[in-house]
Amino acid sequence: MTPPNPAVLRAFEAAYDGAGRVTVDLYETKVSGTAFEMTQHWRASPDTVFFDKGRYFVLVKWEQADRGALTAFVRGLQRELAE
Repeated sequence: MTPPNPAVLRAFEAAYDGAGRVTVDLYETKVSGTAFEMTQHWRASPDTVFFDKGRYFVLVKWEQADRGALTAFVRGLQRELAE
C-alpha cells in the first residue's frame, strides 16, 4: 500500500473475515498533527469509520459485520495503538 501523503511513514492494510468482512487501513505519520489533519479532511462514507490516535490514522470499512463485534474490534484497535 502506498502512503497517501509524504508525511506518512508507513501504511498497512489488513482484512478480517468472521461475522462479516472488515478491512483496516492504518497510516503511521511522522507527527500526530498529520494524523489529526487526515481525520479533518477524510470524507465520511457508509459502512466506514475513521479515527486518529497519536501518530496513527485508521480507516475501518466493513460489509455485513455484526455491530457489537465491530464496535469491540474498533475499541480494541484504539486501545492497542501506542501514543
